Amino acid sequence: MDDEPYGKLTKIEIEEVPETNVIEELDAEGEDADVSYEELDYENDPLVQLLQSFHISAETINKFLANGYDLDGLKIIERQEIEELVGHPNLADRTKLIHGLNIWRKSQKLPPVSTPLAPLETNIQSQSCQSPRSVTKRDELTATFLLQKSTRGKQIIEEFNSTKVLTKAQKRIITHIVIDEFKDSFGKLTHDELLFRACELSNLFPSEPKDSWYQPTFAVDGSKKTRIGRHPKGALYDRNCNYRKGTAQQGGTRQTSDSTTPAANIFSDDDWMEYQQSKVWMRHHEDEWPAILQRWIATCAYRGLEVSRLESRSCETILDQYPTLRNAEGYQLTQIDFDAKFASKSSALFDNWSKFVSKVKPILTTDVTDKSGKEILLLLDLELNEDCRDAVFTVLIPYILPSSVLTLQNKFKWKPSYVESRNSFVLWVKNITDMQSEVESHHKSRLEKRRLQRCPLVVIVGSELNKLNYFIVSFGDAYYQLPTFLKALDVCYKLFQTYLLEFPPESAGSWNLLGHVIYGSQLNDSNRAKILSINAAFNTEP
Repeated sequence: MDDEPYGKLTKIEIEEVPETNVIEELDAEGEDADVSYEELDYENDPLVQLLQSFHISAETINKFLANGYDLDGLKIIERQEIEELVGHPNLADRTKLIHGLNIWRKSQKLPPVSTPLAPLETNIQSQSCQSPRSVTKRDELTATFLLQKSTRGKQIIEEFNSTKVLTKAQKRIITHIVIDEFKDSFGKLTHDELLFRACELSNLFPSEPKDSWYQPTFAVDGSKKTRIGRHPKGALYDRNCNYRKGTAQQGGTRQTSDSTTPAANIFSDDDWMEYQQSKVWMRHHEDEWPAILQRWIATCAYRGLEVSRLESRSCETILDQYPTLRNAEGYQLTQIDFDAKFASKSSALFDNWSKFVSKVKPILTTDVTDKSGKEILLLLDLELNEDCRDAVFTVLIPYILPSSVLTLQNKFKWKPSYVESRNSFVLWVKNITDMQSEVESHHKSRLEKRRLQRCPLVVIVGSELNKLNYFIVSFGDAYYQLPTFLKALDVCYKLFQTYLLEFPPESAGSWNLLGHVIYGSQLNDSNRAKILSINAAFNTEP
């Protein structure tokens, strides 16, 4: 024993399998298959060396290895996860582990592990089964219990039993029900708790595979550890990582709302169920547009909160959530939602446009140096109708607010040209018959070459920039034809703000200018100094 002060570590092997494989129980046939294994080198494993320095047992160290922890995991591990991994009768190990982790994390300039969820004596009683109420209560909040407790959860189960189909919206609601209340009460779910709930939900909804709810990095069978993928994933895992008590009610916007969005706890389960039923009704009654408008107004608060809770937002996800927006008049619904959040900004563009043009036009004259920009600038000296003049002025804005060098998802560097910046802001198409194909080609090119998702886009149509006939907004696969150019520009901006969508990076400075100077939104980093200068001039009286 003197030679092995920490006991003998069990050898755990790693079987490499493709990342696309789902988690499956390893049966006898699988063990006989022709596979290769990678044996862990414990002598050089930094995780093992660190844990050994805490003078804890090999049994405890093996628990960390079996659950896929590494040094990065120890930097963020929380108290309840440690309590789950190291329980009775290894409380001494747990004490030494927490003490050692706190010293190590302090040396890494990291905060200590979180404080206990309950007094120590309560935890000891629970683990020894003398007073099991604390553990029992945690164990009671299973997926089945929480779904049966929720009105929405019960209705979704009933609908699934009837249709055998679980929609994306229903899956998202279930994920929120299962994770949110548990985290509000006990904090983050552990690996074992996520696995248990994934099994529960897979049994309740057989059409949804278990790994779509939670797929860990490794599957462990005795002393064998099979790699499933590089990182854990699944609906439950994502929500468990991202949800923080109170954050869902706040939501994220780029400008301060004129009215406070109601907190989530104001809406009961019955309220939310009625809201979901309204969404279904609107989907099937688009021919009754006045009634659609009334219902849309009545559900603004629910929709604002629902959008803020979406884990990813794009044109496609917003349209999938609210398909009524695909209607040719769908922009009216966006205006309703915008006005509900920013009532005082509803007509900001129309109220401030003349002053904005008068302040920015001298800057265009001196700062537009690109050849293509100068050619467009000359058009302002011609006799133009109001829409053409507004459009020509607007397409010049990217020439004074050029994009910086961008780092793309593949780590490549890209410096958008003036024309690329302009086309992501306002796209000029010469023939209405080619409009949709050219817009789709524009979005496809950005996606394939730059991996940039499609964004709301103003489209102007005419044989020449001084002969424009149509003003359109492209939003995903929806197209809105507007009566004037300024109306199209206003609708496009409101789509970004209402549904919390990111501006296209190559023209973010141009949108940032309009948002800050005209709508009074918060100033982002894109072209910040130039925009502050223009804003100062805008706020200076003649």
